[in-house]
Amino acid sequence: MAAENPKNDLRRMMWEAHDARACFRVWRTLDLSKDNRERVNAINDFAYVDFFHVVIWGTQALAILSLGKIFDRSKGALKLQDIVRSLDDNELSKDVNGLYSKHGRAIEKIKRIRDKSVAHNDKNMDERDVFVSVGITPNEMERLIEDVCRILNVAAGRKSISNPIPDDLRFKNAVHRLLDKLGNDYAN
Repeated sequence: MAAENPKNDLRRMMWEAHDARACFRVWRTLDLSKDNRERVNAINDFAYVDFFHVVIWGTQALAILSLGKIFDRSKGALKLQDIVRSLDDNELSKDVNGLYSKHGRAIEKIKRIRDKSVAHNDKNMDERDVFVSVGITPNEMERLIEDVCRILNVAAGRKSISNPIPDDLRFKNAVHRLLDKLGNDYAN
């Protein structure tokens, strides 16, 4: 299916990649903050703990949903390979084909998690068991997200879209600033 407005479709796909990157980085930064005592105290503070439980689950779920949408194969779905094909750029098409070759297993794992836990509830499996049985690692997800964002940012540059997908350090730093502020409040 050819894209009717390739530049607009590219922007829409970039927003999905942005959501995947931002949510993944927030989730992962909160998860890795367990190694910092002050940050753990802020996350576990009674005043904030319910908020952080929702944010941790929600950002993980949205990262998976966004990645699932990027690689959705259902009829009528906006597809990464169709967008790139409509841009008529052989180099980007090769990059997308390479993405599928390099990350095919991770893409399938993301789809299984989405289908069995995030978008639907598998009646035979608890949500936590889905993640364990699928066996995707955060590093696999991160590499996939980074490669998708790189390809989309290159495409955006070639189509004169001036707002690329921001670097994930921006999201990591925002989480650290929040936790440090809460940790300082907790310590005082």
